[in-house]
Amino acid sequence: PGRASVGIYSIGLYGSEAIWNIGKSVSIVQFSKIANDDNKEASKTLTIKLLHLVFFSSLILVLIAALIPENLYQWIFGSQIVGVQRLMQILGIGILANACNGVIAHYFSGIGKPLYNVLPSLLALIGLVAVSFWLIPDIGIEGAAIAATCAFIIQFIVMALSFIKVSKAKLWEFIPNSQTLKF
Repeated sequence: PGRASVGIYSIGLYGSEAIWNIGKSVSIVQFSKIANDDNKEASKTLTIKLLHLVFFSSLILVLIAALIPENLYQWIFGSQIVGVQRLMQILGIGILANACNGVIAHYFSGIGKPLYNVLPSLLALIGLVAVSFWLIPDIGIEGAAIAATCAFIIQFIVMALSFIKVSKAKLWEFIPNSQTLKF
């Protein structure tokens, strides 16, 4: 179970990375726009719109990854690979949270306040280590996935609260509307 679990977990991380590429690609454009624009309101609005875009695009891919039948994963990676579908289901919310983290992190970098990215990352690391020590010995690979998901959620919550504080965004702005669909 030890080495095999690491291999299965790495497949889950490869899938996660593929989904995160959407947010990473969007964030590069976002950063350059924000870094070259002194309009804080426009930077906030762009970030929220991109947050919606990344969330919904990533959500579609997370749902696909979570719904792919186990036998298809086995066909692709080999019959000895078991548990990838369950792993993707557990990682799903964490994948979404981390995709959104990237958008908010690039906002802070773009406005010249990259230190706002440090505390969420530190708290996420502490959460990851704590939950890992608690869950991995008992439930193995699923415990690792739960720990990672918890860390990504912690990071997102702290990042979102920091974004609200710095940008003066309202909580309701995080809810997609008709303008989001047009964007």
